Parts: sequence; C-alpha cells; structure tokens
Amino acid sequence: MKMTSQYPWRTVADHCQVMADFSKKGTSRHSQVDLSGPQVYRFLFSGKPLSSYIGQSNDFSRRYREYRTLDRPTEQRVRGFIHSAKSRKSTVELQFLDFEKLDLSGVLVVKQLLTSIHVRRMLESWAILKDERSRIHILNSWRGSTVTGLNGQIVPQPNLAERYRETDSLDGKRK
Repeated sequence: MKMTSQYPWRTVADHCQVMADFSKKGTSRHSQVDLSGPQVYRFLFSGKPLSSYIGQSNDFSRRYREYRTLDRPTEQRVRGFIHSAKSRKSTVELQFLDFEKLDLSGVLVVKQLLTSIHVRRMLESWAILKDERSRIHILNSWRGSTVTGLNGQIVPQPNLAERYRETDSLDGKRK
C-alpha cells in the first residue's frame, strides 16, 4: 500500500488550550478553538512513553464537547489521560490528520471524503498502525483485547459476551 511519505498531523490545540478546555474550573465547557467538521484526530502526549489516543468523528466539535462533559467509559478515560498529563510531567496536543490527498494503492483519498465513515475509519486505523510502528504507545482500548497502561501493567478488557452477562445480571433477571 503506497501512502504519502509524510506523517501529516497538524496541531489545532496546544497543551495550554487543551488543558484550559478540560479545566475543572471552567463551567461553560466551551472550547476556545473552532474544531468543526469531520476529522481523524489524535491527542498526542509527550513524555515517556510518547503516547497517543486516535479517533474519528463526523462532527468533531460535538465529539470534543462529549470528551469534556459525558461520563461514558471512553470519555472518562480520555479525560483521565489529559488530567494526569501534569502528574506524568507530559504535555498534550490535539492534532488533526492534515492532507490534501493520499494514494492508497491506486485509490485516491481526498480530504472531502472525510464525510464518509468508511474513509474516516480506514484513516483512523492507518494512523493507529503508523503510531504503533513509530513506537508511540497507543491509548485506544479495544474490547476483548489486552491493553497496556501507562504504568506498563496489562489491563484486561472484558469481551462483549462477558459485558452482556454482567449487564443482564444487574437487575437480577436473565434476558
């Protein structure tokens, strides 16, 4: 598969901007940065190990707001990584995949195609593989797989069948 030789990330929010957006002091929760539109993005954490969380969204401004406000597991994890950056003596940047066109074995991908979920997911997967090959620690969690935390410890993730059994047994009834 032929890809562009550059690794095209553009910083859209530096450490100070990200920390201000995720500050517990802020009550309005409105970002200082305009982040609208479909994007493939990553939070890049400096320090040892260099780490990243990579995602994709059709409406990034909505997704960014969800990271700051919702209490779902993924949003809590990302917020935790960001809030713990200071104690790990690292910085965090928000970056967008920035390209005009990519040649994927003869299939031309242009930025306007980011409206397609299939294109965004493909580029998200490519970015994760690219970071792994660059020896950047991936913070994304995959259900049913094993994840290594920042402390180097293995964190087992439940598979879907276990999660459903656990959820079904919460109310004492089998579904």
